[in-house]
Amino acid sequence: TIKDERALSFLKPTIEDVKNYCIGRSCNTFAEIFFLYNDSMGWLENGYPMKDWKATIWDWEKRQDEVF
Repeated sequence: TIKDERALSFLKPTIEDVKNYCIGRSCNTFAEIFFLYNDSMGWLENGYPMKDWKATIWDWEKRQDEVF
């Protein structure tokens, strides 16, 4: 199924991966929160396995004022 294919193609980042990526994008204020939240949610988006955690960070950046 599609869910299974997405789950197989996703590589869960480490907290260091997320921190380094966020530092490079100048959004490191929420790197740890992002990691812990998504880790606790099983790296799902709308009930489906996350496909691209970097793209999800872009979404968090757009909503930063709402989320934090």
